[in-house]
Amino acid sequence: MRLLFTAARNFLRHDDTDLAAGLTYYAVLSVFPAALALLSLLALVGDPHQTIKTVNDILAPLISSGRLHDIQPTLSKVANADGATVTFAIGLGGALYSASSYVGAFSRAMNVVQEVEEDRPFWKLRPIMLIITLISMVLCVAAVVIITVSGPVTTSVGNQIGVGTSAQDIWEIAKWPGLALVLLIVLAILFHATPNSHRSKLRFLTPGALLALVLWVVASAGFAFYVANFSSYNKTYGSVAGVIVGLLWLWLTNVAMMFGAEYDAARDNRIEEIEEQAPLLAAAAELERANALGMFPHTPGTPVYGPQEQPVPEED
Repeated sequence: MRLLFTAARNFLRHDDTDLAAGLTYYAVLSVFPAALALLSLLALVGDPHQTIKTVNDILAPLISSGRLHDIQPTLSKVANADGATVTFAIGLGGALYSASSYVGAFSRAMNVVQEVEEDRPFWKLRPIMLIITLISMVLCVAAVVIITVSGPVTTSVGNQIGVGTSAQDIWEIAKWPGLALVLLIVLAILFHATPNSHRSKLRFLTPGALLALVLWVVASAGFAFYVANFSSYNKTYGSVAGVIVGLLWLWLTNVAMMFGAEYDAARDNRIEEIEEQAPLLAAAAELERANALGMFPHTPGTPVYGPQEQPVPEED
């Protein structure tokens, strides 16, 4: 509980809501190249119609329905094109570059959270950000594949391994813990590898990452309920209401990530304090044990060496 209060205090002190707003901006820049790469990838390994539906679900909160309808022919052409491999390579390159800007912004935000200065040179920092981006993108694509692979695909795989139609039922249950595990690994990598400080060993499951995931699920569910029942975005913003909702959801996502990062930072600081105090506490405990055994008969606080006060002999 003490760590939660410390994380909340640092969250307000570091203005993490502003940091989340900046991360939202960079996230929007990387959405469309990532969608293109995802569309091409799923077109290579899956059903084009299901691929288009998946991309529509991703873009629907971010652009207006009219604009989404206008780009439908382009999506269909890309999904059914014979050169999907080339499109995937181009989209992957654009997504990698755009997403690396987000990772770079996340690195600067983490430096603020951990209160460290960025002194890594550009030639060293940029490759690190690109590697982290590539690893994170691979894991995010795996998460999307986990969500989208269903129906005939799982049934076919189940027939091949001898479990029949029950494979789809098993997958519908097992994919959610698998998705949560992938997201936790992505968060742990971002929390550990992006800041200019490595005060702890890389852990693929951290309390802050778990807290961020829980907060994100709760915030997303609460925001979805609010939009569906109480908000008036459609009346206020008209055709761009979906864009506003999508941006607010991305901001809430980054806010949850920032709070999880603050919790991990507070936990690491507490561990450092305990490690620094451990030798002093051990020495005090050893001295107390020695006094209890009579190894030091003098009274604590009196000098051990030098002239000692002598007892006055009694007179006859």
